[in-house]
Amino acid sequence: MKPIVYIISSILVVLMSVQTSRAQERESYADFSVTFAVGKIAIDTTYANNSDNLASMLQYLQSVRNDSICSLRSVLITGVASPEGSYQTNQRLAHKRAAALAEWIKAHADIDVATISFGDMGVGWQMLDMLTVGSKRLSSYAQSVSRILSLDSTQVAYGRNRTIDRRVLLLRRAHGGRMWCLLMRNAYPQMRMAGVRFKTVEEVGQPPKQQPTPPQAEPSSTPPDIDNQQADNKPALQPADVPPTEPAPWRRRLYLKTNAVAWAFLISNIAVEMDVAPHWSVAIPVNYSVWNYFSSTRKYRTLSFYPECRFWPNLNNSGLFVGAHIGMAYYNVAFDGKYRTQDRDGRRPALGGGVSAGLRKAVSRNQRWLLELSIGAGVYSLQHDKFYNYTNGLKAYTEHKTYWGIDQAALSLCYAFDLWHGSR
Repeated sequence: MKPIVYIISSILVVLMSVQTSRAQERESYADFSVTFAVGKIAIDTTYANNSDNLASMLQYLQSVRNDSICSLRSVLITGVASPEGSYQTNQRLAHKRAAALAEWIKAHADIDVATISFGDMGVGWQMLDMLTVGSKRLSSYAQSVSRILSLDSTQVAYGRNRTIDRRVLLLRRAHGGRMWCLLMRNAYPQMRMAGVRFKTVEEVGQPPKQQPTPPQAEPSSTPPDIDNQQADNKPALQPADVPPTEPAPWRRRLYLKTNAVAWAFLISNIAVEMDVAPHWSVAIPVNYSVWNYFSSTRKYRTLSFYPECRFWPNLNNSGLFVGAHIGMAYYNVAFDGKYRTQDRDGRRPALGGGVSAGLRKAVSRNQRWLLELSIGAGVYSLQHDKFYNYTNGLKAYTEHKTYWGIDQAALSLCYAFDLWHGSR
C-alpha cells in the first residue's frame, strides 16, 4: 500500500510543478498593420501612416530582443482586401499583400523564418462590420451592413470565369447605392491592408525588481502606443489609422451623354466620356444635322467633333470640372438672310479649340443617371464660301476670318457604366 501512495504523491508533485512552471509564463500579443492603395500589393512607406506603423513595429521587436525575460514565439500575418472586386482577384490581392509584409519583416527584422505563419486571406468582412459600427458617418447604416453580412457567403457568376460574393451585390444596391458610396469613402480604404500579430512569452517567476541593486530599465511587453491584446489566441487585425480626410477611392467609368440644347436646334448628338485616371477624363462629343428649319432658306447643317480633356478637383471625377478642347466643324448655315454660308468647297472645316467649365451631379439614387451643365469658348479659323440664299444660289464670294467666342453650350443627360470594378 505504501508504494502506491508514494507513486501517487510523486505524480501530484510533478503535476503541481508543471502547473507552477506554466503559471510563471505570460503570453502577450502585439498587432501592427500597413495599408495599400487601390489594387496595389507593394508596401509604400509614404502611403497613409505606413511609415510610423512600420517604425513602431521595428521598435517593438527591438524591445523584445533586448528583454532577457521575454521571447518571441510566433508571427502571424494576414492579408485583407476590400470587397469591390471578384472573389478570385481579392484572394490574389490578399495573399500578395500578406507576402509583401512577410518579405518586408524578413528584410528589416532579425526574425527566425520558422516562426512566421499565415492566417486567413480575403475580404475582411468582420473588419467591415467593426468599421461601420465605429464610424459616425456610417452608424446610420450599421444595422443594414450587419444584416447583409450575416447572410450566407454565396458566390455568383461575375464574368470571365470569375465569381463574386452575393453580399457585395446586396451592399451595392442597399439604400439606392448611397450606402455603398459612403463605404467606398470611409471603410474600404482601411480594409486594403496586411496585418501582423506577434506572440511573445514573458517569464514572470523572478522579476528583476527583487534584486538588491537598482534594476536596469525593464522593457515592457507592451511598448508605448502599441495595441497589445491579451487572453485571446485568435488573430485580430486592427485597421491602420487612416486620416478621416483620405479621399474616396477612384472608380473608372464610361459615360454616354446627349445634349438637350443641341436637340432644341434639331441637331442630333451623342458624347462618350471615359475616366482615364483620378481627376482626369476624356470626352468626345459628336453633332450631326442635315435638316432645314421648315424652309430651304433656314438651316443649320453640321458635322462637328470636340475632343476634350477634363480635370476634376474631386477624386471621383464628379462635381465641378474644367477642360480644354479642340474643335472641327463642317457647316452649312442660313437664317433667311441674303447669303448662305458653307465651309469652303465643302472640304475646309472650321478648326480651332478652347476651354470649358461645367458641373455634373447625380440625379438618381444608384448614381447612374446624371445631369451635366457646361459652357465653353474658343478661337477658330474659318474659310467659307458665301452663296446667295435661294435654291441653287450662285457663289458670291469666299471669306477668311477668325471667330472667337462661345463654341459650346450643353445641358446633358448622362448615364454611367462601371468600366472596371477593379480589385481593391
